[in-house]
Amino acid sequence: FWDSFKKNFKQGTIMGAIDIIFAIGFMVGIPMYKYWAEQNSMIYIPFVICISCLIVFFMMHFYIYLMISSTNLNMKQIIKNSFYLVSLGIKQSLWSLLVSLIVIVMMYLFLPYSLFILPFWPLSFICFVTCFNCYPVIRKHVIQPYYDQRGESNPEFAYKDADPDEKLFEDRAAEETPVKTKESRKKGKTIS
Repeated sequence: FWDSFKKNFKQGTIMGAIDIIFAIGFMVGIPMYKYWAEQNSMIYIPFVICISCLIVFFMMHFYIYLMISSTNLNMKQIIKNSFYLVSLGIKQSLWSLLVSLIVIVMMYLFLPYSLFILPFWPLSFICFVTCFNCYPVIRKHVIQPYYDQRGESNPEFAYKDADPDEKLFEDRAAEETPVKTKESRKKGKTIS
């Protein structure tokens, strides 16, 4: 844990600074464009563009932090790849966005009661769903091409090449026959 923390701290800090800059930009830009759009309808175009950029930037985070911890790319490559991965994995990105929005809205709607689970459940659940949905996209479009280009096998799939005699467990539930039990003819008591 500590080795990974130290290894990824610099990139995480840089990304945190970028997030702060963009958050301030969106917090100033969106209300400003909304105010101007109420006076001039042509300003709705940059307002919608600003909202769209906010959504894409939010969805890029589904990939940014996963790539920081699972690849050896620099920040420029991570940000560029995350931008492309949002569209390459649009289904996974939209599902993760939907789950994130549902959790955030539910936490807000159930506010005083949701404060009890706020410290540990919402962020961990959102991160779990994001990892489950988005890591396969990263593996398919970033990690696997790296190994294919070098002619190496991906260590994530090493278990498929393992010797069958050395496997500790093999699931064969479909081949098993159910155990027959004696059924008791006694009836249990009924409480009425």
